[in-house]
Amino acid sequence: MKIRIAQVLGLTLTLSMAFGCEDLKPKGAGKTSAVATKAGGSTATKGAPYTGKKVKMELYVMSKCPYGVKAVQGMKPVLDEIGSAIDLDIQYIAYMKNGKWAPMHGDPEHKGNIVQLCAMKHYPARDKYMPFFDCWNKNWRQIPAGWEACAKSTGLDVAKLQTCYTGGEGEKLATASYVLAKSKKA
Repeated sequence: MKIRIAQVLGLTLTLSMAFGCEDLKPKGAGKTSAVATKAGGSTATKGAPYTGKKVKMELYVMSKCPYGVKAVQGMKPVLDEIGSAIDLDIQYIAYMKNGKWAPMHGDPEHKGNIVQLCAMKHYPARDKYMPFFDCWNKNWRQIPAGWEACAKSTGLDVAKLQTCYTGGEGEKLATASYVLAKSKKA
């Protein structure tokens, strides 16, 4: 089971990087799909919660990186299809420069990373933060601008995210994420 799900995830992310998100439409929309499990041959169907051990999926991205955006967007059809079988963890990449964290795409990306980390911290359910990411990623070149409108349109509390983003909490979340990504050699 773990190998099958990992293969599907790997293939989906590879295709996402190669062809772009628009080409990754779930096949057989409206049909029921089944995922066989090791334990007793039971299945998890689309829409039904998977009850077996979840596969850990880690994404190490940058909020303004076109490939990172495509990786996150590429997860949507996977999560739609087999999301209850996946334990998704999104972390952010930066490097140290003159004693400060420096994402590859500059300070706007650092700010974007913080907003996304705040969204995941305060809205840990994927069905809350992924629609926000999906909205904001449509205009990823503008990051960090536009997050407030996407937060509002997806039901996230703008004031709560603003407090995290502009306060010390957001910087702490970013530092922890960058340290973890660095420890994984991402």
